[in-house]
Amino acid sequence: MRTAIHRIGRSILVLLAFGCAAAQADLTATVDRNAISEFDLVTLSLRLANDPGNVTPDFSVVEKDFTIVSQSGPSRQSQFIFSNGQQMSESHTEWDITLRPKRKGTLTIPPIRVGNQQTQPIEIDVSAASASMTRRMNQYVFFDTSVDTHEAYVQGQIIYTVKLFYVDSISGDFPAPPNLSGAVVETIESEKRYESIVNNRRFYVLEKRYAIYPQQSGELVIPGERFNGARGRGSFFSAQEPVSAGSPAIKIDVKPRPASFTGEHWLPAKSVQLTESIKQDGSTLKVGEPFNRTLRITAEGLASSLLPPFAHLDLPNAKTYQDPPETNDSPMNGGVKSSLSTTIGIVPTEPGTLTLPAIEVPWWNTQTNKMEVARLPPHTFTVEPGNGATVSVPETPTAEKSSRTPLASDKGMPAPNLWMYVAIGFAVLWLITLWLWFSLRRQI
Repeated sequence: MRTAIHRIGRSILVLLAFGCAAAQADLTATVDRNAISEFDLVTLSLRLANDPGNVTPDFSVVEKDFTIVSQSGPSRQSQFIFSNGQQMSESHTEWDITLRPKRKGTLTIPPIRVGNQQTQPIEIDVSAASASMTRRMNQYVFFDTSVDTHEAYVQGQIIYTVKLFYVDSISGDFPAPPNLSGAVVETIESEKRYESIVNNRRFYVLEKRYAIYPQQSGELVIPGERFNGARGRGSFFSAQEPVSAGSPAIKIDVKPRPASFTGEHWLPAKSVQLTESIKQDGSTLKVGEPFNRTLRITAEGLASSLLPPFAHLDLPNAKTYQDPPETNDSPMNGGVKSSLSTTIGIVPTEPGTLTLPAIEVPWWNTQTNKMEVARLPPHTFTVEPGNGATVSVPETPTAEKSSRTPLASDKGMPAPNLWMYVAIGFAVLWLITLWLWFSLRRQI
């Protein structure tokens, strides 16, 4: 009897211990190594024991110092263990993420939270790649990065070119466009592939070009490019060899808007041109007949989003209708060529002279570091009366002009002599009526 009670007690204690272990999850984080070079990758593994099944780690905290290259998980596993002759179940969940360091030095993987638990921070020492490693990697893959200028004005254009040289059987992802705070980055050429000979060796080249427009003055740093991939086809007989490549950061001196620029809109560009086209029938204009004027501003080395719209055209003797502007950006050897065009419908309302005023657009020449002005000259047209047009007539016409030809608006009105005959006819009828009335009274 006493033995049976002891067995029941031990079973209760085992069950209580198992329940406590199940209620308290255990979260740990480990890395495959704590010291790496700037070209290496590090694998972070998270293990959560007794996973309740409804939690997800927050890996975004590592992106301050690391780039997440890949992520796998959750992977859940269960196993049975025996303790004191009793069978117990144990389960855990694992996540693995591959990280690339963003810079050299001592970097920290911060605590990662899973549910109401978090891991301990982990330090990673990132050192510069050795010369021998760089040379060895350069045999298979390397970068060539460049900019067209190391000095630019705020909102001015910087052409950033990235070339990745690689031999056959290299796999990996090309770096994403640079992520720069305080600058706008636009892709000029998304992908260009060709071959090149470097040191008597044939390389394949993948080239991309970007237009960078800094939005604030000061120093702009374009971070170095990083590539991590594998060499080889990974067949059954040969494994793939990890390869990496990197490039140095590039610094740009961004100058503010010069005080000598007096224009309303700041336009730093290589060139700015104004053009126009006027579509009309005949050599003269007519009242009430519309014609179109299309204005276009074209710039090299400037984004179309920075081109100013044309001011609304107000004319005292015409009505105007202005269409919304249309913009376009097209790549060229020197960067981006942008344009903005607007079509204006003009309807003359009075005969005489119609003048389209001159247009001036000040801009800053980044080649000569001087302000210039793009201009369109004024245009003057003669406007003739149109069909059905109203023409001003003197209030007291002279005798010579009393026999003028009736206007279209006069059609349907009786002539002056006709009114006289009508009046005489009414007078005769009135006299006849009066005579008949007197005759009838005499008969009565």
